[in-house]
Amino acid sequence: MLAAAIVAGEEEFKSDIAAAAQLVLADATALAGSVELAKAFVETATADEELVPTDTRRMYSEIARRKRLLRMYPRDPLLLTETALLYTNLGFNNSAKHLLKAAAALAPNNRYVLRSLTRFWVHQAEPDRALYFLAKSPATKHDPWLLAAQVAAEDVAQNKSTNWREAKRVLEDDRFSDFELTELAAALATLQLQAGSHKLARKMFRKSLAEPTENSVAQVQWASRRDPTINVSHDLTANASEALAWEQLSAHRWNDVIEATRLWHEIEPFSLRPAVMGSFVGVGHLGDGRVGEEFARRGLIANKGAQVLHNNLAVSLAIQGRIQDARIELANVRPSPKTNDEIVNLATRGLIEMRAGDIAGGADLYRRSIDLAVTLRNPALWCRAYAHFTVEVARFDKSALPETTAAIMKVYDRLPDQAKLILNDVPAMLARAEKLQTVSDVLQSLEQFRDQFLSTYPSDGEAV
Repeated sequence: MLAAAIVAGEEEFKSDIAAAAQLVLADATALAGSVELAKAFVETATADEELVPTDTRRMYSEIARRKRLLRMYPRDPLLLTETALLYTNLGFNNSAKHLLKAAAALAPNNRYVLRSLTRFWVHQAEPDRALYFLAKSPATKHDPWLLAAQVAAEDVAQNKSTNWREAKRVLEDDRFSDFELTELAAALATLQLQAGSHKLARKMFRKSLAEPTENSVAQVQWASRRDPTINVSHDLTANASEALAWEQLSAHRWNDVIEATRLWHEIEPFSLRPAVMGSFVGVGHLGDGRVGEEFARRGLIANKGAQVLHNNLAVSLAIQGRIQDARIELANVRPSPKTNDEIVNLATRGLIEMRAGDIAGGADLYRRSIDLAVTLRNPALWCRAYAHFTVEVARFDKSALPETTAAIMKVYDRLPDQAKLILNDVPAMLARAEKLQTVSDVLQSLEQFRDQFLSTYPSDGEAV
């Protein structure tokens, strides 16, 4: 059973595998091969659990409890929906999909069910499926929460809005409170901003902030990065983790970004975005591989196979000196040739090789990455790849660092302000490179100890 379960590799049965492993280890008559297999699993599971949050492990227990409840109440749409959320958080999307379909069949007009279903299909990058269920429900045209979900899903799907008039009518309806209208106002304001109607967008965003949800605050914060005249106060972002994370990123408070992103991930453990931001800031801004690894592994629980997270995890492992693990992780990334993804992949390979000791081979991979960024006319990735390479070179020699920094910042300074916000890891990396202790510095400091050791070594005939 233990061998079959490990080969199957199903996360859903991880607790069963652990129980079987403990039984094998407790059996004095167990075969040596079985004991070694059990030990290997327990050691791997223990290492993994150090980076997996306690809440994630609790979700497995909660799913087991809810499965028992579903056997008693198989037609409870809310129970089905909430269980689907747990499955989504753990990356079991097929199980979640079946439960949500059952919930929608039982309660096709229920606001909670339809909004949950919409969020799931958007998470799966299939917003048209969510729009199908929203269009079927007569409640959508009159419910501001469902209209907000529909407008947002149509925006993701790049579809023309089908209920624009109904949405505007509901937004002006005095029967609804500011809280009931907050997300609809934010959704419509986003469309206006994208269409270039900044004045109307600002008016709608102000309405959405009268009594906002976390989603509304995050949406307005997103808009403020595209239009500086749109403001959202810190009093609101302080209680909205996603918006707070972006606010702290703009203010260059990297450790505060990490704390806000952890809260964001706890609220949306299925979302790719907090995992990407946390791993990106951990590695690029802080140079902390452990933090980068934490977020990447968390994100991969619900987003198995996400290329960006596998790349960020490979970088996190490489800067911790875990070279073989980094190579194994990067093997999960298969970029198309002559694309932005290949620029990133070449740079990551260069980092791994330089950390492995192949300085020339790693530098050549970085050169190819930087050259491809020039070919594809991508100054942002050119800056980032060159900055990463600069950090690696600074570990050995900083003699050319001022000239290199000036060359990178010359290109960086020409970028639009919005691009600079997303790319503010570049000046952070260059500042970190300046503070690094080079190999020659280390060797010079060691020479002092060598001289001390030689001067105190016992002379001939003295006892040691």
